[in-house]
Amino acid sequence: MNLSETLDFIKSTAFLGSKPGLERLRKLLNNMGNPEKDLKYIHVAGTNGKGSTSAMIAGILKEGGYRVGLFTSPYLEIINEQIKINNDIITNEELIQTASEVKKSMDTLETEELPTEFEIITAIAFLYFNKKNCDFVVLETGLGGSLDATNIIPRKEVAVITNIGRDHIEFLGDSYSEIAKHKAGIICKDCITISYEQNNEVLNVLEEKCNQEKVELRIVDFSKITKINVSLKGQNFSYKTYNNLFIPLLGEHQIKNAVVAIETIKALNDLGHGIEENAIYQGLIKVLWPARFECLNEKPYVFLDGGHNVQCINELIKILDQFFYDKKIIFVTGVMKDKDYQRMYQLLAPYASEFIAVEPKNKRALSLSLLKEELEQYNKPVYACDSVKEGIKLSLEHANSNDVICAIGSLYMAGEIRASFKN
Repeated sequence: MNLSETLDFIKSTAFLGSKPGLERLRKLLNNMGNPEKDLKYIHVAGTNGKGSTSAMIAGILKEGGYRVGLFTSPYLEIINEQIKINNDIITNEELIQTASEVKKSMDTLETEELPTEFEIITAIAFLYFNKKNCDFVVLETGLGGSLDATNIIPRKEVAVITNIGRDHIEFLGDSYSEIAKHKAGIICKDCITISYEQNNEVLNVLEEKCNQEKVELRIVDFSKITKINVSLKGQNFSYKTYNNLFIPLLGEHQIKNAVVAIETIKALNDLGHGIEENAIYQGLIKVLWPARFECLNEKPYVFLDGGHNVQCINELIKILDQFFYDKKIIFVTGVMKDKDYQRMYQLLAPYASEFIAVEPKNKRALSLSLLKEELEQYNKPVYACDSVKEGIKLSLEHANSNDVICAIGSLYMAGEIRASFKN
């Protein structure tokens, strides 16, 4: 296959949508000789912060001298971004070769056994990490936990639960406890579980699951965090015996994600892996995670944030209050129709000088007409653009050099926005 044929193959079962369950992938991996069984995993589930936390853990392990696979979703610009080793994405040539092997293993499957698009890219990742002899794989769940494709792995070193909130309720349920039960599905015997501080409803579910599996649950203590300095370049903080750590990411939640990563590394050391303290400092300093209040431009400031639920909007507002309380803020926004977008825009509206509505290129996107109708009720100027690129262009025309443009609402428009500024 060439690259175009490879991408067509990966998307060939996109019509199946998202189908929770492990049997389809199990059948495929069996045909492939089960490449997932030879790897050591740090498995990460949660509602918010999965990607950032995974990137931090992988960065620290890399600085510790390990070969580290990182699997995340979704991608922003190209599908290769989902599969990395030591922060280098899989090359087109490697993607083609690995996907070709997976395709051969699918040839004998019946129609009802065909894996979903996400299961295909997961199988490619397992095979690639196996062939590259990764020491560790940091594996982010796609949706949920218990029935997520990534939960096919036979065992894991550490299970990590990031901040749990109400999202994907059509799949996971409408209560914290229901959602937590899905996320807690990654907890299994013989693995330490590290968790973000959670509300009591979530915590009860995690404790019950860990007691059932007879594994240790370590809840990170955020009271041990001391903030030192915060600027638009990043944040300095201390945690327990770690003094003056730095992350180039903004938001109090990112400090908390960093602390979850630190506790994950400590758990790995308790299991006998020798990761030196300096690797933590260097891994956090060098962490990169785009589209999380990412600055794309100055004068005017243009920030891109892939936050797509109420929790994310609340964290964004904290940053706006801290740095831009006296600035004119233009929001370029698009959203998926299955999100709680009404509440999201209720929170954003007091900060908006105007809204520029766009429709992300995704079948789940809220239509431009419905989005415009939603935004107009907040008595702010609303402009609708036929493309994300046009929306960004219009925002730059409307902004003065000391204004702020914030692109918010969905990761599915982040890639197009980043590409526009690169070009």
